[in-house]
Amino acid sequence: MLKARILTGALLTIIVLSAICLLPVFYFMLFFTAIILFAAWEWGIFIECEPKSWRRILYVCSHAVVLYLVWHLPIRLVLDVALLWWILAAFLILYYPRFSNVWSKGIWVRGTMGFLTLAPCWLAVNTIRTAQNGASILIFMLFLIWAADTGAFFVGRSFGAHPLLPKVSPKKTKEGLYGGALFTCLIAFFGALLLHVSPAHLFTVLLIGLILFVFSVIGDLFESVLKRQVGIKDTGSYLPGHGGLLDRIDSLTAAAPIFLWCLLVFGFLTVG
Repeated sequence: MLKARILTGALLTIIVLSAICLLPVFYFMLFFTAIILFAAWEWGIFIECEPKSWRRILYVCSHAVVLYLVWHLPIRLVLDVALLWWILAAFLILYYPRFSNVWSKGIWVRGTMGFLTLAPCWLAVNTIRTAQNGASILIFMLFLIWAADTGAFFVGRSFGAHPLLPKVSPKKTKEGLYGGALFTCLIAFFGALLLHVSPAHLFTVLLIGLILFVFSVIGDLFESVLKRQVGIKDTGSYLPGHGGLLDRIDSLTAAAPIFLWCLLVFGFLTVG
């Protein structure tokens, strides 16, 4: 399983980095739109839709409409809504299963959660890619997320002894959390050097890296709760060692909009 996870992760990394570096902006946006719409199709399992059912197809089509509308909304408005949503999600995760009635209200609540999760992520990734030096910034963000995931996985696997939130995800440990934070800070530091960030802004970059790490963990745990609610281990089985597409991008869904929010708030990025 570990070998399959590493090989699959390496292949996906090559594909994603190639898409960022080689595809023109418009075609990259189409590429990432396809990813998000496929993730919406996977989300159908959370709203109790059978594969290829008309309800699942309608849900994916609804996402396509929402993505179009979101692209024409003020970016800060969408990001502010995303920030509030992920803070609420963190609250529900921390107190799970105390408020499990929220998660169990069926297709309408969990369906709305899908829009709040996927659409801001899509907007954030594509907005970053269209910005000046967007490819480099996007790669930096992805390496921060991958560092968080890799650090948490290997440190937790090697030294994990104290469960983080056993009622949500029994295998995640506090040691893994600390390992992920450390790896993220290291990548943030070296990434800042490669991107020629001035020493005066180095602390801010590290802070953004830690904020991204926190929300990447929230995104991961959020999907874990959803899978627990519907009684599944993975959202798919076509990515060996990872499961489905949502299992691979769960951290990204929360981290991307919050990362862009931080870049805008701290003045590292301006968008039209």
